[in-house]
Amino acid sequence: MSKTNFQFTITLPDGWEDNSIFTFMGPDVHGVRHMLNLTIDKNVGDHTVDSYARERIQLTQHSIGSADTLKDAARTLPNGLPIHEWIYKTVPVDGKGQFHQQVYAVIDRRGYTFSAVYSKMSFKLLAGQVEQIIASFLPLKT
Repeated sequence: MSKTNFQFTITLPDGWEDNSIFTFMGPDVHGVRHMLNLTIDKNVGDHTVDSYARERIQLTQHSIGSADTLKDAARTLPNGLPIHEWIYKTVPVDGKGQFHQQVYAVIDRRGYTFSAVYSKMSFKLLAGQVEQIIASFLPLKT
């Protein structure tokens, strides 16, 4: 089932800018409510998907410190959208590994970053659903 988000208008004074982050709430898996976040960069200039992804990956690596990269590759979704996917694992203080998935796309000079965090079990259960959601993504023309 396709769903569109609610659109609205708002007037912002000079110096204010909309940098909305969209959150799509997923199912509860073993007491953890999962979500998929989408961040939009309005003008990424002449970045390609790979250069945009590489810049974002490096920023994240510097901010989180230690992480094991499990996948770092460009590919094309079934809908024809070229993306770059980075999956990495962190182990917080509690010792339970967390799997992070980030998918980057550049369309019409806009950068899109999808991000999700999973446990080992929820990655097996939900990664396919997240893939379907991302594959259904179609930005509106501005």
